Amino acid sequence: MAPSTQQALLLTEQLGGFTVDKAFPVPASVPAGKVLVKVKFAGLAPIDWKRREYGFAIEGYPAVLGSDYSGEVVEVGQDVSGFKPGDRVSAPTCELE
Repeated sequence: MAPSTQQALLLTEQLGGFTVDKAFPVPASVPAGKVLVKVKFAGLAPIDWKRREYGFAIEGYPAVLGSDYSGEVVEVGQDVSGFKPGDRVSAPTCELE
């Protein structure tokens, strides 16, 4: 079972600074076609700085940025195949909700 909160690096407003929120909510349910990953390592890449500067691909604030991550699958949404809880994963890009 996933915890109800997580630590997250947030961009609070366009062109704003980053802040760490130690109690950012974890999604209560995993949407169909998605997986919930407990992130162990994450990094900001040049594309994240461009997103911050120009505000593209950000639907609202606060926004969680981060393009590189690795961790462990905690839950899988309906219609997900190829992943199961406990799988170690990494990706050059991620979508955090």
